[in-house]
Formats: sequence, structure tokens, C-alpha cells
Amino acid sequence: MSPTPTLFSDTSSGSGGSPSTLNPFRPAFERRHIAKERMLEPDSGFVRKVIQVESDAVGYGFVLRGASPCYIQTVDPDGPAHKAGVKVGQYLYSVNDIIVFDRTHKDVASVIVDSHGKIRLVVFAEGDSPKC
Repeated sequence: MSPTPTLFSDTSSGSGGSPSTLNPFRPAFERRHIAKERMLEPDSGFVRKVIQVESDAVGYGFVLRGASPCYIQTVDPDGPAHKAGVKVGQYLYSVNDIIVFDRTHKDVASVIVDSHGKIRLVVFAEGDSPKC
């Protein structure tokens, strides 16, 4: 029997960022269904943000899930993505000026891998103030 995976808890909850054991069958972020066309509407509650991330020796520090659009499922609290402002639940619109909003997970991952350590993300974030 393998051990239960350990992930970092959300530091904003006052837990101090100590590891916590999570159910391995429950995702850290549960995506609610929203039509991608709705995100593009001015009154949708979603805003676009530009985020530049430079990888470290381990990578960019986030996990991408879904397709058309892909979204950020988890962010390493000590990784470059977190330091740059990437947050769980953001949807990817473009990577390095390549629109990936309608692309498969495999296509988006390929664009990121081919970026050679630096990515410029445009993401849709719900309820935040505009950054671009």
C-alpha cells in the first residue's frame, strides 16, 4: 500500500504553509462549469491578467488541467509561478502570445515546454482587478 500524498495547505488560511494530507481522489481545485464564451464577455466577472514566469531548476511550479480552456489546478507555494502571481483556478488564454484558449491539454503543455524557461501567460481570473 502506497502512502497518502502530501501537499502544502493554503497559506492564506493561516495554517502557515505546513504540509497537510489530502484525499488523493479529490482535486485541490474543483472546476465549476462555465462556458468559455462567457469569459470573453465584458460583464462576465472575469478579467485578463498578464503574468511572466521564469522557471527554476524544478520547473514553473504549477499543474495544468483540462482542455479548451486549460486551467491552473495547483500552484507550488515555493515555486516561480506563485512568486509571479499565478493562482489556482485561473484559465489560460495565451502562452507567449500564442492563443491557447481553444487548445487541448497536450497542445498547451507543448507550447509551455517549448518556451525554454520563460513564459508570458495571459490568464482569466475571476473577480480580481485587471492587470493588463
